[in-house]
Amino acid sequence: MNTVMIILVGFGLAFDVFYIAVSQGCVLDRIQGKNMSLMCLIVCGWQMVALAIGYGIARLPKVYAMSTEIRMVWSLISALIFIAIGFIKIYISNHKVARPEIRQEIDFKKICGIASSTSVYTLFAGLACEWIGMDIADICIMVCFMTITLVISGVYVGYRNGELNNKVYLSGGALLIIAGLCVIAEYLIWWFGR
Repeated sequence: MNTVMIILVGFGLAFDVFYIAVSQGCVLDRIQGKNMSLMCLIVCGWQMVALAIGYGIARLPKVYAMSTEIRMVWSLISALIFIAIGFIKIYISNHKVARPEIRQEIDFKKICGIASSTSVYTLFAGLACEWIGMDIADICIMVCFMTITLVISGVYVGYRNGELNNKVYLSGGALLIIAGLCVIAEYLIWWFGR
């Protein structure tokens, strides 16, 4: 179950990044490897910092040294966080309006702003991941790998096809809702098995 959760959370958080990359790719004159590498570094950096902050907050001594029953309550709160983030992403996907832009280079100021705002989701996901006992190294590797992969593929998809519809953003929300439901299922199995 832990591997499935890592994959669901990694993909769910990284779909924001794909949407950002597509929107940047559709306005590029040409793709430059140096600029795309810098974009990957910026977005991945924001994701890792937010994830680490979330983990750090969740590992505060008072929260970390709890009984199994109380940690299971925190697991349920984690599930609600994943589900809430998923519904927020779905809501946003239904209310996003594509704005045509002129051809230009990657706007790194815009990338930093968007990456920092979407990292709020990652911060809360970091809290939730620690509370359900996911290993920080595993989730960081998955989120970093997915972020870099989806930035590169998103820039190329945007460059070749233009702006996509909001279903991509909706997919990330759906994956996080599924992750939350998996945590609830795990809790119910624990509850009825004791």
